[in-house]
Amino acid sequence: MNVLVYDPSRTLTALSKAFFLGRRHRVSVSPSEKDARQKLHTALFDLLFVCSEDLPSALEADLQTDYAHVPVIHAGARKTIPTSYPVYAQLPAPFSGMKFHQVMESLEIEVKAEEKTFDIPVDLAAGSEILSCRATRASASAFVLEGSPESFAPFLESHNGENFTATLRQGGEECAVSAEVIFEGGRWAGLRCRTGSIQSLLEKIA
Repeated sequence: MNVLVYDPSRTLTALSKAFFLGRRHRVSVSPSEKDARQKLHTALFDLLFVCSEDLPSALEADLQTDYAHVPVIHAGARKTIPTSYPVYAQLPAPFSGMKFHQVMESLEIEVKAEEKTFDIPVDLAAGSEILSCRATRASASAFVLEGSPESFAPFLESHNGENFTATLRQGGEECAVSAEVIFEGGRWAGLRCRTGSIQSLLEKIA
């Protein structure tokens, strides 16, 4: 599962990230509205974990419309928060690890049935260097890559801030896009297409 943690005050960032990683989920943290909306708009996330007593109006509007299908969990608030968007669960303060795991056990069953994963070979190029990895999730404008922990993270770190060219191959078709890393976590990373689209390739594996 891809989890987006929105925590502008960073009060639960470390704890929630540790809990999600412990359940073997990918986690990306957003400390700002702009960053959270940018990541949410990739359509790669299965859960929004909100560590704040309120949401900015633009982010709230996203959850009412285009991303109403994304489960939302509120955590760490002193009281139940009334919302204008669907909420899967509320975990009030003090934060309970037991309650967190109970909620996640239920959600994981539901999301697993809907999650669409695949395994597409990708050549990720930065300058003259090329790294072979795999795409495991994608939308029309973004994708998740996974690779060997010994080579993937060092490759991204050595080219931090650079644009990449990702060449995806499936069913005899090759699709190359210019992309930028917008979140990462060791052996995986989420990239957003700057130019080009992988929609035609996605249609082949739908």
